[in-house]
Amino acid sequence: MNRENYNSRLWHCQNCIAGCNTKTFRHIGLLRKHKGTACHLIDGGLTPFLMLASDFYDARSTTIGKNSFMTDRGIYGAVQFAGDALDVSSSHMNLRLGFDVKSLDNGCALAISNLAEDDMLPEALHLFRGDGEIVHRSDLLNDDDVLIAHAAQHSLPSWTGSATFIEAENRNARNSSNVIELAPFLNTHNKWASMSLEDHLDDIIKDGGQQRSKSMQHIGIEYARPINPKVVPHFLVHLARIKLPFTRIVIQRSIAQLHSGAIDDLNAFDQMMFVHAGKSLLVLDIPTIHSCWAVSYKRYKTKIESLEFYAEDGACVGVIFSDCEGQPCQTKHWNDLVYSLPTKD
Repeated sequence: MNRENYNSRLWHCQNCIAGCNTKTFRHIGLLRKHKGTACHLIDGGLTPFLMLASDFYDARSTTIGKNSFMTDRGIYGAVQFAGDALDVSSSHMNLRLGFDVKSLDNGCALAISNLAEDDMLPEALHLFRGDGEIVHRSDLLNDDDVLIAHAAQHSLPSWTGSATFIEAENRNARNSSNVIELAPFLNTHNKWASMSLEDHLDDIIKDGGQQRSKSMQHIGIEYARPINPKVVPHFLVHLARIKLPFTRIVIQRSIAQLHSGAIDDLNAFDQMMFVHAGKSLLVLDIPTIHSCWAVSYKRYKTKIESLEFYAEDGACVGVIFSDCEGQPCQTKHWNDLVYSLPTKD
């Protein structure tokens, strides 16, 4: 089965999780064409989203990664920007952006969709890029939150960008090159030993891991060790069995959703892993993980081993590492487990 079929399977899975009668969309153009749905495009980059999300009482957030997605329910915590200290809590939904606070107008825009009565499409906020790709969705599950969104769509200015979007099947062409950009590679390589945990995450988030994945084999085994991807599901099963808390991240270009805690329940279906923790769910399409790298992060004076998963085209499927708020003995246990994983032949 090819990678495109896996993507289709994952998207069908997301629809089922959202609700039997609920449809989700990968592309803002498809959402706008959906019968019975009013879709309002809002101007102002990410600023309107940040303003609205902080007021929501009960939302379901979904970030759509490469062959993975994460969904959670509750309230949004303070959105983190590149360079901010990492803060991941299990009590709220966590987002981190791959740019600083001065770059909110970075090509992203917000759409607010209203209820479609024919198939129970919920009111929702959709973050999308200029090419129309939806990277984050927030379903509104509380009547007060819906009223806030309705008020915003009537008071905020409409999007001034082009209404003609690239079709979904053409979106991946931009990252088809295997050429490593020399300047950022040298910059990253020279700083690798001194990079903090936050530096490493921001390096992945800024472009979804494309440049980083190409650089991995040139960094040196002392910094990045190739792991056999076939051990990933077994590693997750072991983590679930011993109830060891850890942080997991789903990444899109410029945005990531994070959650920390021990696994409450782990299920496998059709070679997909469903990682449940509280109201959070991470879904990984295991066969699409083409490469796995064990990378040493540094948080303050503590060394934290991570696992970074990449698809065949270099996009990051996900990242997992020890719970930053955990006890030192838990971090040591996590690091020992990662050290024990077999390298890729």
